[in-house]
Amino acid sequence: MVKKSLYFFACLSLVFISLVKADEQISGPSSEEENLTDEQLNNFKDAVDKGIVEKHITCENHEEFCKREEGNIKDKKKSTCRIILANYLCKGPQNLDTMKVVVDKLMKLADDE
Repeated sequence: MVKKSLYFFACLSLVFISLVKADEQISGPSSEEENLTDEQLNNFKDAVDKGIVEKHITCENHEEFCKREEGNIKDKKKSTCRIILANYLCKGPQNLDTMKVVVDKLMKLADDE
């Protein structure tokens, strides 16, 4: 069960980043937000919402959840689980604008690696 959750968030991040990178290769470099359609953001948001509901994740328990799923990552800025959940659940309304912030942070993380 724990491994499934970890794979869920890792796969979400990888799929989303792959979609954006593929689109960038086809259309040329531009800002991340220009590459994303509302449909892509909605699909990502729906998948995150589904995982949050299924796993009963809240702002209050997301740290424990991510620690269980990813282990004790020393640099929390590199934790995709924490990036997604902390920003989406704790720092703003759960809407497309907040999801754009999450995606921007995930893209920066991918570019750094």
